[in-house]
Amino acid sequence: MASAEFPDGGRELFLAIKTAGIGEQMILHDNAFLEQALPGTVATPIEQADLEVYRRPYPTPESRLPLLQWARSTPGRPTR
Repeated sequence: MASAEFPDGGRELFLAIKTAGIGEQMILHDNAFLEQALPGTVATPIEQADLEVYRRPYPTPESRLPLLQWARSTPGRPTR
């Protein structure tokens, strides 16, 4: 599927996540999905207490592997 299928606001993020090495750094080590993607895609701001509830199940890089796998399973191709 073409990268045009991603909405403009998330295209670069999801394509970067799909790129080997970059996605691992972003999701497993920087926790970008919970720290940037989630708060940036909701209609109303997420309170810090609520965001902490989302973070709780994913305290380590290993625990965030399902987030990386999910993001990579979405349509679209990696940038490299």
